[in-house]
Formats: sequence, C-alpha cells, structure tokens
Amino acid sequence: MKKRYAFTPDERFEADLDDLRRLLDENRQYLANYEEVFSSLDDDDYVARGNGFCDRKYSDDFIEGQMDKYASRVAMLERWIAEWPLEALKDGNARFVAGKSARPTDYAADRERLSQGQRPFAVVLCCSDSRVAPEILFDQGLGDLFVIRNAGNVIDEDVLGSVEYAVEHLGTKLVVVMGHSNCGAVTATYHGGVLPGHIKTIAERIRLSLSTDFHIDDNARRHAQRMARLLSADTILKHEKAQVVAAFYDIKSGEVEWM
Repeated sequence: MKKRYAFTPDERFEADLDDLRRLLDENRQYLANYEEVFSSLDDDDYVARGNGFCDRKYSDDFIEGQMDKYASRVAMLERWIAEWPLEALKDGNARFVAGKSARPTDYAADRERLSQGQRPFAVVLCCSDSRVAPEILFDQGLGDLFVIRNAGNVIDEDVLGSVEYAVEHLGTKLVVVMGHSNCGAVTATYHGGVLPGHIKTIAERIRLSLSTDFHIDDNARRHAQRMARLLSADTILKHEKAQVVAAFYDIKSGEVEWM
C-alpha cells in the first residue's frame, strides 16, 4: 500500500516500501555525484572537472547546498523506510478490523513477480492456532511477511535459525512476536498436569513466562514479550539492527495490541 510523503511542502508524493528503497538509492547516488563534483572543483574558477556530472561552472556554495539537500533526503528516506514496516502492519490491521481489507483476490501478477525472489518486510512469529492468520489480520499479500508458526509461538533452535535467515539473508528489519487471546498452549501450560507426547516440550518453553498472579490472556502477553526479549538478544539480529516488537492479537475483536 502506498503512503503519502513530502520532502518539502511543494514536493509531495505517494510511495510504497519498494518506491522508498528506489528513491533512497537514487538520492544516495545524487549525493555521491555532488560530493565527487565538490572534490573536483578548481580553486581558481570553480569548474568541476573530469566527473561527467556537469558541464558548466558551479560555485562551491551551490554544490554544498546540493549536498545538504540530498543528505537531508537520504536521512528522511532512511527514517521512512525504518518506520514503514510497523506502520504498514498497524494500518493493515486497522483495515481488517474495519472490514476494509484491500488485498486482491487475483494473485497471478504477484506469483509472477515473486517467482524471481522474495523480500518480505516483516517477520511474524505467531501461534499455529487456525484463528490466527498474519497475512489476513494484517491485510498483507503474497511475499510481504515471513511467517513462522508453532503452538504457543515458542522459540527453539529451528525458529531462531528461521528468524536469523529472514533478517540476515533477506534483509528483513522488523520481527514481530505475536501471542493471542484464548491460546490453547498457554492455557494448557497454565493449568498444569501431565501433557502427552511432545506437547510437554512446548509447555516447558512456555512455563517460564507464566505467573499465577495473572490471567491466561495476560500470561500470553507476558510470553510474547519474553520471546521478543530472547530474540532481541540474538547476535545476528543485534548486528543487523533488526527491530523486535511484541504484540497480542484479540481473536474476537480482530485488533492487534502492540507492547
């Protein structure tokens, strides 16, 4: 979805994340070109030489002004790109709650585009509960989200490796850990007792997040926050400066709470 932006009051435009990335590359190149021009100015006549970027005389004040202009635009674009993923999820959830989801029903063009590769803008670790479908509740399309699901949205080595892959290899800078209301895994762990098979392994990972001082849904929130803290401490995520956010999805209202 495209959002409205403005470099100046007279320079307004609409862009999605790919547009912002393209504009960032362009403005970084403009900045580099002017820096090259400035470094090649002749002290006597201010003529830029040998760079192929200009063919007339420029004053150093003009070049410095252009450098400031494009440096400012690069900074704005970097900030907008960093903010875009979380804003897109919030806006998408608002559309979902309002019954105004905007995703197409024909994905032929998306399939063709994505056959060349993927660049999801967010990782979502959530529960396998059939009522929790990130692409739907965030109103996103094919290729937008790198989704990892298991009962109780727990972290193990496989989950951690999957998150690291999305962040380090695919360049995804936002990681969301989302719990939800009426979570069966949290409920079973909260009530205790003997759990069969490998279910007890999941419960062991959830149990450390829970407290009898809180209701089940509040414990699901605590668990999502604890999993987010674990991810935030990961070396690769820290090196890549990935943002990790905890969230809680209310199955009945459809709303996502950000924590």
